[in-house]
Amino acid sequence: MYDLSSIYFNENNKVEHVWVGLENPDAEDFENMKGLLMISANVTGPKDNAQKLEVQTGPEPEKMNMLMSPSIKRTFNQRTISIIEGHNLPEYGTFSASLECYFKVFYGGGNPVKTDVHNQINKKVPVNQKFLLPVQTPVLQDRLVIEVYDWNLTSDTIIGSLILSTKKLIAEGSKPGGFYMWRSIYGSPPDNTNAHADAMNKNPNMASDWKGMVLLHIDVEEEDKPKKGMETMDPEIKTRAIEEGYMEYMNYEMMVEIGQGVTLPKPDHNYKI
Repeated sequence: MYDLSSIYFNENNKVEHVWVGLENPDAEDFENMKGLLMISANVTGPKDNAQKLEVQTGPEPEKMNMLMSPSIKRTFNQRTISIIEGHNLPEYGTFSASLECYFKVFYGGGNPVKTDVHNQINKKVPVNQKFLLPVQTPVLQDRLVIEVYDWNLTSDTIIGSLILSTKKLIAEGSKPGGFYMWRSIYGSPPDNTNAHADAMNKNPNMASDWKGMVLLHIDVEEEDKPKKGMETMDPEIKTRAIEEGYMEYMNYEMMVEIGQGVTLPKPDHNYKI
């Protein structure tokens, strides 16, 4: 059940690209959400003109708009994302021998949270810090973005980013001890500085260049008053990662079989088939 007046008194009497939580008031578990629908709606009254509803384009916005019935039960969780170590990040520094970088997380609007600046030595960036992020269920915003920046005295340069699914983090991170994972960072070619490059650096699904990897540990616990911020990581997290083999390099072999090609372009001086 939703109040249509909340739509009518919006700008231009409409809402666009809003997620609506579905409920079943006749079910025994009526307080649990049954799914989500994205809608756009325009409510008109006397002497009002109908408004055009635009189609959503581009990447998912950082802040999700949502309508939810008061009868749907909400719970809060403390999500902890520990950044243990980065590997093979590109060398962007010009005044120092190694990369000086930091990580920044964006989730659900508001100010982002970022780590301290850390040096890359022998292709490794020991971070050992953790993001503390509140999360509500039902999940209102699934997309969590971690961006990596090259720090310098004049202006910082974004290196690339990665995207995490909040729903998957809750499902796996709620297990005792949480879980570890390596995630790749993607961005634009280093010499590109235009608007398209910015879009690639902030949306890894659009990116073309691999920018290294980062080892994360995820833990999610129910908490009535979750916190948002940055703290030093518990040393036990890294100790466990070493004991369980996450910090070791492993060699893999891949075999690829090419069956056939159709309507391939003609070779030129840049490539051949």
